Amino acid sequence: LILQIPGFSYEHLNLNRLFLLDDPYHVLTNWNDLRKRQHDNIAHIYSSKSSSVRAHQLFAKLVGPMLKDVAKELYQMCIVHATQPNDTHLFMWALLFDNDNLEFARTFWPRVDSPIRSALLGSRLCKCAMGQSACAGVLQTRAETLEMWAV
Repeated sequence: LILQIPGFSYEHLNLNRLFLLDDPYHVLTNWNDLRKRQHDNIAHIYSSKSSSVRAHQLFAKLVGPMLKDVAKELYQMCIVHATQPNDTHLFMWALLFDNDNLEFARTFWPRVDSPIRSALLGSRLCKCAMGQSACAGVLQTRAETLEMWAV
């Protein structure tokens, strides 16, 4: 709904706070290196003095290594070639937080710059996340669904 508001911008969206939330499949919670980096920078994550540029630089520092572990291309899309939050960030985040039929992720998917590439990288994210979660079956099904979207 908020995406349809004329003039809506992601500029001030704090991705660091989103990725700090506990996801239902405990992927982010169990990604120990990510949680340690977040814990060590908690004051910066919640600082009200951070500009959108500074918040994105912090996102690159905290979440970037996780994205690079998943796929270099995902890191390139979300960190190197992005200067502020965008639909691709929210699509990838939604993959870890969404319900079983991916309603939330499906909202962002048509809005990303490269839907086929994003679906395939999202599938890769889900497959990598299987090692961080007790819900591997759900994530495997999600990965297969994303691959079907790409076809």
